[in-house]
Amino acid sequence: MNKLHTSHHHSLGMFVAGYIFSLGLTLLAFLAVAKHVGTPSQTLFLVLMLSICQLAVQSIFFLHLGSEPHTIRRWNVSVFFFALFVAFTIVLGSLWIMSNLSYNMMPPGGADSFMMREENFHPAPPITL
Repeated sequence: MNKLHTSHHHSLGMFVAGYIFSLGLTLLAFLAVAKHVGTPSQTLFLVLMLSICQLAVQSIFFLHLGSEPHTIRRWNVSVFFFALFVAFTIVLGSLWIMSNLSYNMMPPGGADSFMMREENFHPAPPITL
């Protein structure tokens, strides 16, 4: 039989282990936010790291990346990284568009106060003589 057409039988134990890992990572992220672990920036960093671990667990246990023969594995990983690139492009582009839209839809005079607030600029009071 051709290597490309072989089916991969994954055991139920692998799915259960993936489910348990995913559930544990989700609970850790929830508890880190709910219990206010560390400063907000430390909590954000922790949640981002847990989300990267969650991505790895989902990819290995449910998408079975890395369990294929070498010729197929390279193709699947390439497609996976391209999908990540497209997703990041869409998310970052959307954030950029929303930021510009927020700035351009401000009432007259609102843009100046927005820029002062963003730059943390506080004009000096006028000098009276």
